[in-house]
Amino acid sequence: MELSRLTLAVFLLSSCTNPWGGGGGGNGARSGGSAAPAPQPKVGPREAGPPAHLRTLELSDPIRLSGGAGPVILAAAQNEAIYFGIQITPPGLANPVGLRLSPLRQASGDAQIDAGRFAVYQLVSMPVDLNKAAFVRHTGLPTSARFIPRALLPVRVNQGVVDLTSLRDPDHPLDPHGRANPSQSVMLWIDLNVPATARSGDYESSCDLGTDRLDIHLHVYDFLIPDQRHLLMVGNLDWNALVRLWQPQFEMVTPFLLSRQQPKYAATIRTLDALV
Repeated sequence: MELSRLTLAVFLLSSCTNPWGGGGGGNGARSGGSAAPAPQPKVGPREAGPPAHLRTLELSDPIRLSGGAGPVILAAAQNEAIYFGIQITPPGLANPVGLRLSPLRQASGDAQIDAGRFAVYQLVSMPVDLNKAAFVRHTGLPTSARFIPRALLPVRVNQGVVDLTSLRDPDHPLDPHGRANPSQSVMLWIDLNVPATARSGDYESSCDLGTDRLDIHLHVYDFLIPDQRHLLMVGNLDWNALVRLWQPQFEMVTPFLLSRQQPKYAATIRTLDALV
């Protein structure tokens, strides 16, 4: 099965941990939790209710994602990658202007984080076999083979404007030529890479779709996440599955001989790093 320009978001369902990282409210952190909770921003009352066609995406339930009201609230260290999700409901895709992500500007100061730090992906559903005892123990849900949001398709962004015309048909995600239409809801996963030089403090931005707006609040802590990894992750991987999915990188490799010091294992190590 070939997926054109498809980046799979790989989640190890066998462990049945929360594959979305972070807590609810449509936000999270890629690299470890922060040392202290972020101060809650002061959000003034809205003149109207939540946007009709633009909503935050609740990522706390790995099975059933839903749109929620309220702003996007994020917290991160310097040089940390975080994420959040939004949902565009019908007929939001009919807007000819597209979705605009504004730069993050410091609430008290002249610092800002450029909109180019956002990376946008369409979140589409893929078939997943949930017939696993661990899944039942952790969720209490019946086992089945179902479609669950599990794949990320890169979306073009030009100077903060998201190209909605390139979004794939969410009902036929395996068709690279299918396109979403205004009668469908789509889910977007948005990465934000906080620069290492970002000043600590509170930042504000917005996500706009025509007259609909979602406020984005970011708190940057006053410490830096180093580029070098210091966290070791230990877990079980099905080696036969790795060989089936990435045959050139794993077929001729003996698992217990893997070493970062051996150049011949570089492609295999690089693939494993990308999965974690």
